[in-house]
Amino acid sequence: MCARVLMRNMHWAKGYPPISMRWIMGSSRGFPSTNETSYSSDMFAEMRVAFYMQRALAQNRKFGGQQNVPTPVHIRDVLEAATVNGANCAGLADKVGSIAPRQEADLVLIRSDDINLYPSNNALGSVVQAAGPQQCRQP
Repeated sequence: MCARVLMRNMHWAKGYPPISMRWIMGSSRGFPSTNETSYSSDMFAEMRVAFYMQRALAQNRKFGGQQNVPTPVHIRDVLEAATVNGANCAGLADKVGSIAPRQEADLVLIRSDDINLYPSNNALGSVVQAAGPQQCRQP
C-alpha cells in the first residue's frame, strides 16, 4: 500500500488518508506523485502534511484514552517515503529513488541560508519540516 493520496484526499474532502495504519502495518509508505493536475506537486508539502497529520492523529488517540497508540513517525521515515519508497511504489525502484550506481538521479540542492531553515542543525528535519521549492536549485 502506498500513501499517495494525502493532499488529494483533503483537497476533494474525502477524509483523512490512512497514514497511521500504513506506518503501523509496515507497508511501503511511499508518496509517488499521481495527480499533479488537481493539486500541487510540492513534495515538501506532502512530507509536512504526512508528518504532522500522523503525529496529530496519534496524539489525539492517546489523549482520548486509547491504548496501543501508534508511535509518532520519524523524520527519516517521511523522507524515505518521498524518495526511495515513492520510487518503489511507482515500480521504478530499479531506476530512480536513490543515489546509487546505474540509477538515474536528479539532484536538487537546497539553500539553507533562508530564514525558514534556521537553525540548520538537523538537515533531515529542515528538509521535511521547513524546506520548500523556493529553496531548491539544480546543480
